Amino acid sequence: MTTDNTVISTETVNPALEIEARDALWAALKAAGCSIKDAVAFANNQGLLNHCVAKLNPRFIDCDELPVKPDWAREMTKNAKGGPVDSSSVTYFQTDAMKSGSWTVGTKLGDAARTAGFKPANATFGQKVHALQDELLKDVPENIQVLICTETEFLDGNGRTCFVCLYRDGGRWHLDGSWVGGRFDGRCAVLVSASKP
Repeated sequence: MTTDNTVISTETVNPALEIEARDALWAALKAAGCSIKDAVAFANNQGLLNHCVAKLNPRFIDCDELPVKPDWAREMTKNAKGGPVDSSSVTYFQTDAMKSGSWTVGTKLGDAARTAGFKPANATFGQKVHALQDELLKDVPENIQVLICTETEFLDGNGRTCFVCLYRDGGRWHLDGSWVGGRFDGRCAVLVSASKP
């Protein structure tokens, strides 16, 4: 099975480790009172696999986790899960219009990034990147002041649908929101991973 650029194969697992992990998982399921049906559903859960990959490899961000609701947000209205994403693949994307001095409306940005072969960020990805900004955002050009996470939307206090964005303020980035229907110009970019969606 392939998740992003990571190949997960039981053929490469150390047999002793596989037995130990299997036994520990079975003990945990029994302790939780799970039935056989529950255990089968649990074992076939792609979200669980993604979570394990992210926890076992510190480079990976588990983009299936729910994001922290921002202070400005009333409620989340959209959140596309992203599976495990390699943090070393963090980059940014701009449409041709944004690069040429024009703008692109926010509602078109996620699809444009996917069409170009990138995996747009959800808010969980953006929040984790924000926490590791010194390492992951050091190469973002100075002219880019806003990084947009298009795959999660929240309603703000005024009822407007907003993306989570990272805004550059001097040498640091901070999290805030921006209306999805806004016009995003060359000072903005979509936060993406270079991994194919």
